[in-house]
Amino acid sequence: MSSSEQRIGQVVLGLFLVLILASLLFDNALVDLLVEIGFALVAFYFGYTTYMDGSYPEGPTKTGTAAAFILAGIAQLGFLVTNLTAVNLVGTVCFVGGFIGYVLLNRR
Repeated sequence: MSSSEQRIGQVVLGLFLVLILASLLFDNALVDLLVEIGFALVAFYFGYTTYMDGSYPEGPTKTGTAAAFILAGIAQLGFLVTNLTAVNLVGTVCFVGGFIGYVLLNRR
């Protein structure tokens, strides 16, 4: 991953953390909505960067990790549309699965 891609990732995560902090401090429905959308964007970003990172070996772990993150983002957007707890749970499980895959890819 290039340094510019790493910098973009740092900015995205930093803005997401600022949104989470604002959501905790202020009882504002718009900020809460932005946090939910931000979570989907972060999941998509993790999926994209995992899949495109040439330092990870090709195989089911890399593909599964990227797919789990992408599915987490899709489920999050689905939750925003449907407001179904089950859809939110699917997104959370997929994100955790992606995180586990990410840890497996980075252990050396």
